[in-house]
Amino acid sequence: MDKAADLLLVLAMLPRLKQFTCHGLTEFSATRWSPSAALPTGTDPDPPLPTEFPLLEEVTVRHAMWDHPTVLAERLLENDGEKARNLGDLTVSLEMPGHAHPWVPVIRVASARLRSLTITMKDVTKRNPHERPRIPRWALEPAKQYSSWHEYVLDAVAQCPGLHFLFLQYLPNTRARHGAHSDYLRILADFFSRRPPPLSTIAHLKLGMVDRREHMVSVTDEQCSRLAMSLTDRHRYPAFRKLSVLVMVQVWEEHQEMWSVFRTSKEEVERMRDPLVARWRSAFFLFEGGEDVELDVEAVGYSRSG
Repeated sequence: MDKAADLLLVLAMLPRLKQFTCHGLTEFSATRWSPSAALPTGTDPDPPLPTEFPLLEEVTVRHAMWDHPTVLAERLLENDGEKARNLGDLTVSLEMPGHAHPWVPVIRVASARLRSLTITMKDVTKRNPHERPRIPRWALEPAKQYSSWHEYVLDAVAQCPGLHFLFLQYLPNTRARHGAHSDYLRILADFFSRRPPPLSTIAHLKLGMVDRREHMVSVTDEQCSRLAMSLTDRHRYPAFRKLSVLVMVQVWEEHQEMWSVFRTSKEEVERMRDPLVARWRSAFFLFEGGEDVELDVEAVGYSRSG
């Protein structure tokens, strides 16, 4: 029995489960134990996949580098998505090479009840195989009608009329060493400038962004200004009260030929934090001048062990 079947087997044993959380599970950690390994001797090692599945209200998959999230999405979408319609809180935070595309249909099905959504917004270029992880065809086909992957995801988010909290974790192209062009923030500003406003109930927007050698990826004064003008307009977004910006520092790794998370000493992290936060706060300063609007900027520091 493979690890995906193991996951479904565990969930089938918990028919009353309402909250499902998976944190830091990778293909490596998933091999350390499996429920199928505990099956009695003589049990069919490849039995049919269980059909039972709990009616979940909260799903959280964080810091994952595995294929199981796609299996979860497929099961939630079975029978016209009947198992996803009660979702009020959905978090899908995937690291390389994971991708959140299979979860876009889940967002659409659960849109009526979703109040909190966290989703990875990963750059995917059609010409770069490194940026095209294993995405099932059924998840790829609907995206072809959009000019960008980000527009595809945001169009699904726009279908959530009661959303209060939205966390978009942006992961730019990791293979372009010199100044990769990104329209991400422009697309986000376009989204919130739509008429009528797509998320009139939004109270808290959180953006996960990336800093590379003091280059704020995708950030320009124009797009920050457009975003602020839309979200601080009380006629359009009467409930909006807070923008959080979570900044991850990346450095170029020569031996891997890609950008990766910056790891250094705790002392160095502390030394870098204040100027880094000041620079990003300056980029989004228009949110500080808004009526009853809070701007929070935080730098993510990763220190070496030892």
